[in-house]
Amino acid sequence: MKILLIHNSYRHHGGEDTYVQNQIHLLKQHGHQVKLFTVSNQSINPRSLPQQLKIALRMFHHPNLDHQLTPLINSFKPDLAHLHNIYPLITPSIYHLLKKRHLPIVQTIHNYRFMFPKPILFRRGPLCPYCLSSNLIQPAIFHRCYNQSLPYTIAFSLSYLAHKHISKSYQLVNAFVFPSKFTQNFYAKYAHLSPQKTIHIPNFTFPPTQKSPKNKGHFTYLGRLFPEKGIKLLLKAIIPLTHLKFLIVGQGPLENLIKSTANHYPHITYHPFIPPSKIHTIYSQSLFTILPSTWYEVQPMTIIESFAHHTPVIAPAIGPLTQMVNPSKNGFLYHPNTPEKLRQAILSAASLSKQKYNLLSQNSHHTYQANYTPSIHYRSLISLYRKLVGTGSSPSPKYTS
Repeated sequence: MKILLIHNSYRHHGGEDTYVQNQIHLLKQHGHQVKLFTVSNQSINPRSLPQQLKIALRMFHHPNLDHQLTPLINSFKPDLAHLHNIYPLITPSIYHLLKKRHLPIVQTIHNYRFMFPKPILFRRGPLCPYCLSSNLIQPAIFHRCYNQSLPYTIAFSLSYLAHKHISKSYQLVNAFVFPSKFTQNFYAKYAHLSPQKTIHIPNFTFPPTQKSPKNKGHFTYLGRLFPEKGIKLLLKAIIPLTHLKFLIVGQGPLENLIKSTANHYPHITYHPFIPPSKIHTIYSQSLFTILPSTWYEVQPMTIIESFAHHTPVIAPAIGPLTQMVNPSKNGFLYHPNTPEKLRQAILSAASLSKQKYNLLSQNSHHTYQANYTPSIHYRSLISLYRKLVGTGSSPSPKYTS
């Protein structure tokens, strides 16, 4: 099968970007031909108002998309298209282009941007209640919910309504893939997606190629350094725990804060970047992976990768995370947005006997094997592809020479 993958990559590499690379590798392993059409947010100058206005206008209609994508479609002749992030440089205009070519369209939902301007339901603090209101435009514009940019927020809010109610762009999608049941139900409730068009397919990661060492020495945070990731909460929780060791790995707007903290507290180590070849070592040498997020994560790759390396997880009892982390089985859950509760969870984890820790470690890997392996993911994904291509959900793809 020929599969066209489409993805708008992020300025700071995250879980979605990791998943897309894993998916390419997985499909090629099984003999499929894969082409990736990608654009990057790194090309955006956040200080350029003219560029912001240009991108904002393209959210309604992207005039250059046809010229960018059509040559690839004509030369590759895909059987279907699978999309991931499409904002802000691709936009829902792509659905119309793909449908003109009679290509079945699969859209994986990695965040909440297909309902709201802010993809994480988080606004300078706790979860934002206005996102759940049917009154979409006014609160979003008032709070500049799209990257704190007024042009982007106005354009996204209005274009979202236009794509949903006028051009019916989202109705052109044949299947919406949700990595978590929580997010699938969330969209069903607030975005009113047809259940017949949604499917739950958990994320995956490849198994480690090396055995985990017996000596594990530190607690680890590995991810983007953004406010919604709970970075400040994490620091408040771990600064007093000078008898334990903590490793923070990642890049983002809070990088200087992490650097400064690590310079003042020797029990905290910071690395801005770890080569992919070394990620295995980080997870393998970690006692626990800490995920202090304050928003509804969809299905963090960090947890899946941690479980694959026999490493339990400490996470807040919020949203989809409660469907992944099982207290006393593969990790600890704590009351969200409370540094004291996170600190208590870390202390409880650090005080485990070797026997109890080994049991958590084994159960973590069992969780991975039962839910998040490449073979499980591939079976679900290829079944969906074959259903869309084989049942004639779209006419035969149309190409030009």
